[in-house]
Amino acid sequence: ARPGPGQIFEGWSEGEVSKETVLGFIMKANLAIRANFCPNPFDPVKGAYNGLFSDPTNGVTLETAGSFNINVTKSGLVIGKIVLGKAYPFIGRFNASGYADISVKCGRGKAPLALTLQLDLQNGSDEVVGTVSGEGWSSTLRGDLAKAKPEFLSSRYTMAISGNTNAAIAPGGSGFGTVH
Repeated sequence: ARPGPGQIFEGWSEGEVSKETVLGFIMKANLAIRANFCPNPFDPVKGAYNGLFSDPTNGVTLETAGSFNINVTKSGLVIGKIVLGKAYPFIGRFNASGYADISVKCGRGKAPLALTLQLDLQNGSDEVVGTVSGEGWSSTLRGDLAKAKPEFLSSRYTMAISGNTNAAIAPGGSGFGTVH
């Protein structure tokens, strides 16, 4: 099934039910199959999103916290990567409600990560929320649509990092860095 301009494919209904665009079936007497389409909700939310995820119970740990980047196309395709010590790329698709359920491959012999994403299609918040889950853990994910940066902010900045005085919480010492 191919949608017309300004529409997206939602799925097949009646005699056969599927979300796949190509449907194989065996013809029977009185079989009716309906292709369902809806207005495209992705044009206002397309773009690059960046965010973080961490375990809401145990906080930020190396095993359960990281970052993600996704690009959402006007057709609802999502291409991105999860960074959890290492970058794991993935491709998926949002349904017409802005929900995606994606299995992220982590390499030979490793269990895949389960990724759920939900775009805000109703309120215009420019947010994506969801979860990243592995064997025995689940982290909450949140990100925002990256806005074009104003030219007057394009420059080099020096950043000062204050040290921590409690070595039980974090390493001590102060530092600095340059941001471009």
